[in-house]
Amino acid sequence: MIGFTLTGNWRKILETDLVFDKLRNFGCRSIELHLNPFNSAFSETLTLARLLLKRGWNLTIHAPTDSDFNILYYTESQDKVEFAYLTLLDVVYSLSVNYKQVILINFHGGQGTCCREELLESACRFVHWLVPLLENRYTGLKMALELLPYDPAYIRVGDRQEDLLYVSEGLNFAHFGFCWDIGHLRRNRELFNYGSVPKPDFIQHVIHTHVHEVDVRYRDHCPLGKGVFSATDDLKYLLDAGYKGVYNLELSFELAAEFGDPLEELFNSVKLLSEIIEIN
Repeated sequence: MIGFTLTGNWRKILETDLVFDKLRNFGCRSIELHLNPFNSAFSETLTLARLLLKRGWNLTIHAPTDSDFNILYYTESQDKVEFAYLTLLDVVYSLSVNYKQVILINFHGGQGTCCREELLESACRFVHWLVPLLENRYTGLKMALELLPYDPAYIRVGDRQEDLLYVSEGLNFAHFGFCWDIGHLRRNRELFNYGSVPKPDFIQHVIHTHVHEVDVRYRDHCPLGKGVFSATDDLKYLLDAGYKGVYNLELSFELAAEFGDPLEELFNSVKLLSEIIEIN
């Protein structure tokens, strides 16, 4: 199934029936929304989520990444982090129950400036608190921990495959797994020589993907077919592994506009992705 992250300027031009219908006609069946229960756009985004579900779209959610949603604060501010995530989980679980759809929430491992070992332990404690909740309380939800872009200014839990494998060691993967951001891993390898090709033990736990390329200046979220490296080679790893989750396009509106009409770049990316994964 092909999906698309609807955020920022994309929302301004996509929230019409005509554009949604055209997007569906090109093969897109899933929409990912950024949902924060504590910001001013919450009610509007929740209304859109309900509308999409009512009209038969698959829905995925991207969790907030800052403030109390930064799980690297879990050790020092456990109550605040748990409250933030429980609030989000309650909202999304209600959508799952009301519309009878399993909903995946994508989340980040967070970033900080402390030593990696301490940050890994904080993330590990959080994930081991979270997963039993998915198994016993929020059974209509799945959560995917994202592979992040490397940034030398920070220590990020999840910018290496090894981080994701470490914090999830010993867990049940029935309701939990990884989000492989195709562009992030390629950018990390090519620009920073950081990380490696996809590892088999990482790929087997991938339950969600963010698909985009990187442009000649190594900027993130480039439309398909316009990047310096094609997403095709990395996508083949998932196809060979029998991946059944959403191939979610995560494109920059501003970067798409540099190549022409942003909508046409989006539609073209959907068509190219459809050809790659052979679901025309």
